[in-house]
Amino acid sequence: MLRADMDQITLQIRETDRASMDIDATLRFARNLLCDPARFWEMAAPEHRPRLQDAIYPNGLEYDGSLLGTGP
Repeated sequence: MLRADMDQITLQIRETDRASMDIDATLRFARNLLCDPARFWEMAAPEHRPRLQDAIYPNGLEYDGSLLGTGP
């Protein structure tokens, strides 16, 4: 019984570590993206750029002929 409990706890710790690493990796990616979005734009394949643009500007971009800004 004790061995089974220890195995279960070990499994839970491993799963928590994996989830923690995923969160850490996601946060690193987000920080890098927000610090240098131009680099990600240049690296993105043309078919992925609309998704990247939507992620950064969920309300879109507006251009009135002279000014560029985010949507409402």
